[in-house]
Amino acid sequence: MSAPARRDAAAKSPQAAPRSDPHDLWQQATRIRQVRCDHALSTQPADKATAERSLTALYARVSRPRPRFAWVDSPDAARPLITGWPTLDQLYGPCRQGPAPAE
Repeated sequence: MSAPARRDAAAKSPQAAPRSDPHDLWQQATRIRQVRCDHALSTQPADKATAERSLTALYARVSRPRPRFAWVDSPDAARPLITGWPTLDQLYGPCRQGPAPAE
């Protein structure tokens, strides 16, 4: 499902009235989670123009240059493009270790 189709589907979804019953809230959360997972795991073609425009706008908002986009057919096809990049553990390492001891 493309981004415009997801947006249109979301706009047509009925808004639930606020409920206080925990069981009803849980059921509502379960439905919302399923819809979100369906979108996140979709294998439909991406709306590349919208994705690039949206990400470029986010970068501009934080005064960063326009990112370079490389679209690939699969995650495996992206491997050569990210070889040598730091892993998530490497990026989070300094945050997890805390500040260096004072000398």
